Amino acid sequence: MVVKVTDFVGHYGGDWRRVKEEVNGINRMGEDDNVATARVHVVVSDRAVRNIGVEAFLLCRNLVKVMAPFVEEVGKGTFRAASNIRHVTLSPIIVVHPGGFVLCYSLEVLAVSVGFELDTGDRWGTVYWNNPTAGITKFAKWRNQMEDKKE
Repeated sequence: MVVKVTDFVGHYGGDWRRVKEEVNGINRMGEDDNVATARVHVVVSDRAVRNIGVEAFLLCRNLVKVMAPFVEEVGKGTFRAASNIRHVTLSPIIVVHPGGFVLCYSLEVLAVSVGFELDTGDRWGTVYWNNPTAGITKFAKWRNQMEDKKE
């Protein structure tokens, strides 16, 4: 199932909670909200959408993939505990606020530009939370080093 966000303000009133409600409501017939009832891909093709707000997809169980190539900012706790999300594609110019992907146990890939993917296998301490911020930081450092070599 795919949820297409083509007119974020017009269709959702600029409210990420409404997108989350649509995603989590698919195939739900009274089941506990902690149970996934569908595998949903969210495609944000609205070029005006530059950020995904604070806790926008908090505890969103049906979300498995997000493609938002124009989004340049992920708010604090945006995908926190969205435990089934596996793949996220964002703009190559990205800012991820603290906890943006914390407790996303299934997250395998953050794609930040066409043809480049980040492995999010880094871990925090002994609790084994995925730490995509470490992967993004390593990529940014690598990119800066490559730019320095061009000169």
